[in-house]
Amino acid sequence: MENTEHAKPRISLLTTGQIKQVHAYALKILSRTGVRVDSDRIRETLAKKIGKSSIRDKTVHFPAEMVEWALRTAPGKIDLYDRRGQPAFQLGDGSLHFGIGVTALFY
Repeated sequence: MENTEHAKPRISLLTTGQIKQVHAYALKILSRTGVRVDSDRIRETLAKKIGKSSIRDKTVHFPAEMVEWALRTAPGKIDLYDRRGQPAFQLGDGSLHFGIGVTALFY
């Protein structure tokens, strides 16, 4: 049996090039494959913003320019709170946060 007494988790981060490649693939998926949007109201709102031709049935195809705009205008930091309403931590503060199993459900 393997001795796990000294086991330590490892994390390997993506390179800048890999991050750019994942981003490019995500833009391609959002524009070509699209996202299913079940809400009629949301689809109508999106049709006004991106045009009816970008919506087929319940699938919305997001132009890359719209996704890039949304990323630029989204907040850089988001406060997360626990179930009691107390501050837990902040996403985007430069720190890594891990939660495994049921511990991730507390936030």
